Amino acid sequence: MEFLHNLNEVLKKAAIQDFKAMNNLFEKGHLWDWYGPEHLKTLLYLHQSDDGTYDVHQISQAIAVKDAKGEPWPGPVMIEGILRDLEEVGLIRVTWGTTGIVSNQPFKVTTESLLYNWHLEGDFWKNLNGAIQEATYKDLQALRRLYRETDLLDQPPFFLRVLSWSTVNGSGKFLLQKVKDEFDDLLHHAWSLHDSRDAESGLTWARKRRLLGITWGMPGEPFELDIRPLSGWGFTINAEVTA
Repeated sequence: MEFLHNLNEVLKKAAIQDFKAMNNLFEKGHLWDWYGPEHLKTLLYLHQSDDGTYDVHQISQAIAVKDAKGEPWPGPVMIEGILRDLEEVGLIRVTWGTTGIVSNQPFKVTTESLLYNWHLEGDFWKNLNGAIQEATYKDLQALRRLYRETDLLDQPPFFLRVLSWSTVNGSGKFLLQKVKDEFDDLLHHAWSLHDSRDAESGLTWARKRRLLGITWGMPGEPFELDIRPLSGWGFTINAEVTA
């Protein structure tokens, strides 16, 4: 299944607090501006594993996918730097060995701060880990580009769900109210006291950023959705799917 389809399955089950915790992690953990998807892969893997002893080869073997050159990514050499980055921003704690080269010795990892300081609790994070670990190198680089080259992180995080919903439903004609109804679960909660943005706002944002092609109809009439622009960002999509 395509990455964005897997991601949609995760996001449509997310509660408001999950979305807020995700955005907080991405922003304050600098996972997209300083770092990248290799850091997210590593962090989610450790979060879903027991605190304990690891080595760089073990972690790489557990999470690596093939990069554009067919090499394991992230490889063991990258893992040490990733762990030091995650430790620097307070996401994990690592007790390094005192002698020898890191790549040749085990170390201890503790992730309790993810629960108590970052509020990464519940099935959402387990499911997100599954989607991220199953994603290809190509799709993860597209996700990196999406966050780095747009202002998505400054938007309500359910805008990401608007994009994933679009790929699942494909290009075609849709009634705006029916799309809004898909996101009605979010609107039963106060996103913020001064923020009334909804699914229509997400579609409008995606259109302005040239992530989706949208031709609005007259009030009460369907609008036309074209998901093909997402492939230009690097995402794997099935452009043949039509509504």
